[in-house]
Amino acid sequence: MAEETKGVLSGSKAKLLFAGTLVFGLVVGYILAGYLPPTGDVAGTIGGVEKAEKYHAEQMGEQDVVLTDTEIQELLQNDKVQKLLTNQEFQAALTSPELRAALTSPEMRAIMVSPELRAAITSPELQAAITSPELQAAISSPELQAVLASPELRAALTSPELRAALTSPEMRGA
Repeated sequence: MAEETKGVLSGSKAKLLFAGTLVFGLVVGYILAGYLPPTGDVAGTIGGVEKAEKYHAEQMGEQDVVLTDTEIQELLQNDKVQKLLTNQEFQAALTSPELRAALTSPEMRAIMVSPELRAAITSPELQAAITSPELQAAISSPELQAVLASPELRAALTSPELRAALTSPEMRGA
């Protein structure tokens, strides 16, 4: 009688090992499939995952920006205006709650829409006064610049007495 030689992986052991390997492969494949990003045009449920097409715009060129008023361009290139715009105190004053309250007050709104203000601003007399060489010379005089930059004027303008006077009922009625 011939002796049958059985291999190490024969019979039920081989089937069990094959089934175990197959199950292990399926589990690993399932786990990996959950971590792999989907391909194609797929959108997730998280906001902002979609392609942001709205942010892809053409760059602006020189032909897109047309300045017709050279006075504005000259004003923005003026050294004094640049110093004023970059001055920390000026920026703080512009963002102060007091200025915001004053500009948004009902009284200021009434003044801004009044026909009297419109007539005054558009009057030829005011236009002539603003453009007069005498006013230009006075504004640019070193004496006026020194007075405007003086600590005494700053203290006077920020004094509680002046604030009280300007907000008094007598001044409001005037």
